[in-house]
Amino acid sequence: MRDKETQITNETNAYVRNAILAMAEPAYPEFTSKLVPTVDPATIAGVRTPNLKKFAKEFKKDPRCDVYMTSLPHSFLEENIFHAFLINFEKDADRFYEQIEAFLPFVDNWMVSDTLRAPAASKKPDVLLAKIRGWMASDRIYTQRVGVILMMSYFLNENYRPEQALEVAKIKSDDYYLNMARAWYFATALAKQWESAVRFVEGDLLDEWTRLATIRKACESFRVSDEHKEYLKSLKKKEAARENVTNIKEEEKKKVKITENPDKEIVKVIREGLRKSGGYCPCRRERTPDTKCMCKEFREQIKDPEFEGFCHCMLYYKSLE
Repeated sequence: MRDKETQITNETNAYVRNAILAMAEPAYPEFTSKLVPTVDPATIAGVRTPNLKKFAKEFKKDPRCDVYMTSLPHSFLEENIFHAFLINFEKDADRFYEQIEAFLPFVDNWMVSDTLRAPAASKKPDVLLAKIRGWMASDRIYTQRVGVILMMSYFLNENYRPEQALEVAKIKSDDYYLNMARAWYFATALAKQWESAVRFVEGDLLDEWTRLATIRKACESFRVSDEHKEYLKSLKKKEAARENVTNIKEEEKKKVKITENPDKEIVKVIREGLRKSGGYCPCRRERTPDTKCMCKEFREQIKDPEFEGFCHCMLYYKSLE
């Protein structure tokens, strides 16, 4: 009996692989390899994604499909993309979760991870959200990326809650592909949930690399308004502005003494205002690079050898040495 099952499995795998290889184009492996440099070029057949999707849609109706879904791991990149499409076409939510959980340990590149979607599971967003949170907490990079991509795909609409974005922001990794997915998430959030998402690039909720990548991707997006893009571009100077808060230039330090207001209650109120405003002077309505703490007005006053006194919001005091 087991020999018969093995034979059926082998024949099914051979059928799918041969069908995929038959769609390969001679020049396409090199092109694909440049897109996924982390994948061994020897495992790239060179098949266009739309052709794999079309084949998967047809094969999903084939009785052998269930056999193929248990045949892991695969050898070719395109077999994994094909497998991902088969999961996407699954209409039963329970079967979808069973299939994706079995598949995730074998996802090892962005092209496969970003193919996965969850149409069947999206009908019960609370269940899907719990699964996504589990995937984002995984110790596997591309399982985490799948979680971030699905959070972006299904929870930046009416199901959006700010705490979801915070969970994406809290992911800590040095991996380029995971952090690019996080930047993609926040760039999309800026297009769909501006008021909530913008605070993530204004404040310190994102690491600097992901924050700048988010701004760059958002500025390239046709879904973000020109007004919002201009504002985002102004935030690129955030790091320099932050240094002005804590590290006055050495030559200025030699000439003057900058201290916080001795009234701790005032300091507490102003710092809370800075936190809420994303680092802009809470005493001013406009948010421009000039009103980013330490504001331009006070920086100019620091340079004035005759000036002694508080900044506009009374957080800092300049005294003459």
